[in-house]
Amino acid sequence: MAKFDKTALNKLYSDVPGLDCGTCAGHCCVSPTMTAPEFVMLILQMQEMYTPEECLEWIQKPAIEHDMYPGNNYCRMQNRTTGRCEVYPGRALACRLHGHEALRLHASDEQEFCNLKPGNRHALKEDKFELMLGDVRDINAAFDLTYESPYFFLSHHLDAWIDFWLHPEYAAQRPQLQPYRKFLDTFLIIPEDAKNIPVHTTLEGQLRTIDKLFVAIEDGDAQQAWNLLQSLEHDFPSTASYYLEESRSIAKMLAPDS
Repeated sequence: MAKFDKTALNKLYSDVPGLDCGTCAGHCCVSPTMTAPEFVMLILQMQEMYTPEECLEWIQKPAIEHDMYPGNNYCRMQNRTTGRCEVYPGRALACRLHGHEALRLHASDEQEFCNLKPGNRHALKEDKFELMLGDVRDINAAFDLTYESPYFFLSHHLDAWIDFWLHPEYAAQRPQLQPYRKFLDTFLIIPEDAKNIPVHTTLEGQLRTIDKLFVAIEDGDAQQAWNLLQSLEHDFPSTASYYLEESRSIAKMLAPDS
């Protein structure tokens, strides 16, 4: 088993200014979006801090929809009693950036922001934020993890990454996903009783729908492609915004005349 080099991610993380969140008990802790290297680092951090039995307990906890943010799950790594992150040193960049006003630079319609105005929220400047996004892309590229149509796999939320990690069959017939499969297998060992861990998201169904979508596009069946795009946007809430932006760009090309 190869040893994962945390240097680049630790350097990136250390450049994020800290926030003064006061007495907030972690209301923003939804299942965080992250890239594959960030996911590996988080899991390795968990394995360093807890016993195998405790790690398995964290991984197999059922997904629970967030009370304040519909369509998002509570983060499984948050202690719901204290509000504390149980893998704080290994938390993803998205967790560290939430609350910083610079995050609005790349806001999407679905993105949630902290409305509590934490102290130091203006400390991260927009130019530095842009550099951080470039650093994330460079870290992924160094592991040969780049976007390849039709599966947008550069970024997932934690629950979807866990499902992908524990289910090698998701990538078995999809060559575009093999780099991600190989990457996870290089640094992480699937728990022995992974078959008993429940599926947390509808990622498998979403991948199958994407497969059907591109068959419909290749066949020139615009109506079927449109129906599948609508399904991708509305029928897989547990995968959060995964594939949403790409499906909308395709929808503009296929939208039936009004």
